[in-house]
Amino acid sequence: MTGRVVVFYLWRIPVSRTIVTSWGVMLVLVVLARALVSREVASSTSGNAVSPGRAGSGPSPAPYPYPRGISQLPEMFVEMIDGLLVSIIGDGHRRYLPFVATIALFVTASNLAGAIPGVMPPTADLSTVVALGLLAFLVAHATSISSKGLLRYLHEYFEPFWWLFPINVVGTISRPLSHMFRLYGNMVGGGILVSVAVVLAPWLVPVPLIAWFSIFLGAVQGLVFTLLATVYIAEAIDRRKQDVAD
Repeated sequence: MTGRVVVFYLWRIPVSRTIVTSWGVMLVLVVLARALVSREVASSTSGNAVSPGRAGSGPSPAPYPYPRGISQLPEMFVEMIDGLLVSIIGDGHRRYLPFVATIALFVTASNLAGAIPGVMPPTADLSTVVALGLLAFLVAHATSISSKGLLRYLHEYFEPFWWLFPINVVGTISRPLSHMFRLYGNMVGGGILVSVAVVLAPWLVPVPLIAWFSIFLGAVQGLVFTLLATVYIAEAIDRRKQDVAD
């Protein structure tokens, strides 16, 4: 796979094309976050300037301004993820907000990188999606052990009958596998479809349409991956949510 082509070596450690692209995605996210936060802090500082009050009452602080324009994007994103967690997890959802928001940002941004000509999205490399799937798997099961206790966590593998233990184990392992390969298959398949369309009909398929398809596919797959990761965490807290994940 082209994503595994070694670009350079860092202290004798091979750095592949996928890792370089992932670093680029993370760098862009960090720069954008810093720029948006700095813009909002600057607007709030200017909004807190002292304004003259009524006669004899002295100066009064100006009202705190609401974010405007592009400064609203971080708050809109956080509110969207917070609403998703409230609807799926419910009480105590705030503790998972940083993790789920980070997963959503990285997966979606990595998917959207495929809209850039000549760039293969990191999520089209199996190693990336395996790492993301294992991360969501570990967080979900660590949450289950933390909320239920180790004995109760292990006991659930023998429910409702002890001889169902192998089936329960297989079901537990199959979830992260399906979580990984769903994202991997869709991103690879979408990339192949766009590449074939460009080769077979470069004049019939406009470039903006191809870019729109890549952006739409990347955004949808980022949402699906985030949604499933949230459902797995919720199911780890409450076994009754298992049907939703299935």
